[in-house]
Amino acid sequence: MLEVLAIITEFYLSSRAEGDFGHTFILLAKGKPLSVPITIYGDIHGQYSDIWRWFHVNGWPPNTRCLFLGDYVDRGRHSTEVLMFMLLMKIVMTNTVYLCRGNHEEPAVNKNLHRSQDYSDFVKYPFCFSVMPIACLISGQILCMHGGLSPRIQMISEIMQLQRPLLRTNPPGVHIDIMWSDPHPAKWNFEPNTLRDPGGVGVGYLFGTIQIKQFVKRNEILGVCLGTYASTGQTENHKNAILTPSASLVIDEDGTMDIIRIQAGEQLKLKRQRYKMDKVCISS
Repeated sequence: MLEVLAIITEFYLSSRAEGDFGHTFILLAKGKPLSVPITIYGDIHGQYSDIWRWFHVNGWPPNTRCLFLGDYVDRGRHSTEVLMFMLLMKIVMTNTVYLCRGNHEEPAVNKNLHRSQDYSDFVKYPFCFSVMPIACLISGQILCMHGGLSPRIQMISEIMQLQRPLLRTNPPGVHIDIMWSDPHPAKWNFEPNTLRDPGGVGVGYLFGTIQIKQFVKRNEILGVCLGTYASTGQTENHKNAILTPSASLVIDEDGTMDIIRIQAGEQLKLKRQRYKMDKVCISS
């Protein structure tokens, strides 16, 4: 374990992390959209065994291009192992594995990671999180992010203007909304996301299909793909305007996992696949 931590830490302290690795991590900001075919995964939440199952079913990188939309840690028992595995894949397969940041990629949130006995040995976790992209654009047509939209985001170009690293010292803004907002089918307008902060003013925003349609039309794209899940069970509607791949054992009590495949052609073809995973105990 410590040897793996040393490899990752050395990489992030090296100039390469700010060069080649940083360049690929800023795909959206550089205006270089990801290409298809590609498989998109939602929350992992410490479910290390599920990653192996997904790859056995869908194909292993680098033969299969993969995009993960954040929330690698917490809830499951193996947050440290999941995060190390994802970072190592990114180091080894830079051009076929892409990692976006979720709202749990934040030191103040990932409690399980802090409890890990290995956490103190890997002091670069916060830096890893701060340089992760918060959104990716696939073939210029599908915008992918962990959380969702915000009244502060009208155009994709506004996301491109964000400068990383994004640290806790940064004032709240678009990056917080992208990671913390949630889709809600009963909302007609943007509203503060009190589901995330019931006792306060809310974190991010709740939004409905109207806001999604408007954003898609305004930016002349095919759709938006979100890694988080709607608390009301919303997953897909309105001609792929919203797609929500959900983590196994987070939404469905029977352990069902959704993944999305996007294939090339004259038009992009989107295919949802559902898999049944073995049920295991998840810590709160």
